[in-house]
Amino acid sequence: MRYIKGSHKWREYAPNVLITNDAFDQNRKVPCLPDIYEGIKNGKYTIIQFQNVKPGDVIIHHPNCVHGSGAIISSTHRRLAASIRYVGSNIKWLNKSINPNGYDLVKHWSKNREANVLMVISQIIK
Repeated sequence: MRYIKGSHKWREYAPNVLITNDAFDQNRKVPCLPDIYEGIKNGKYTIIQFQNVKPGDVIIHHPNCVHGSGAIISSTHRRLAASIRYVGSNIKWLNKSINPNGYDLVKHWSKNREANVLMVISQIIK
């Protein structure tokens, strides 16, 4: 797991579709996340990475922290993850316009699943 140091303090950005940089918010009411790879290359962002995380370990981070990990390209291993958010009993949900609806999430997850299956097949063929 890798993190962009200090990103938990950044302003709010529109969520993007996994694998691509396409925003869920097609109206662009909220700006898209900056180009992380370009920022790393230019030294603008610092990566924090944990090398000693093992299967079954729990990772806890701020929900606004920009994070990610490399792809698993394997026909025998898979990654499973669960995201749990703990909040106080006085918290109320703010349904922002940038929050993706369930239909869009399912549509994008299906595309990503197909792309991952094709990636695994291409690696097996190699």
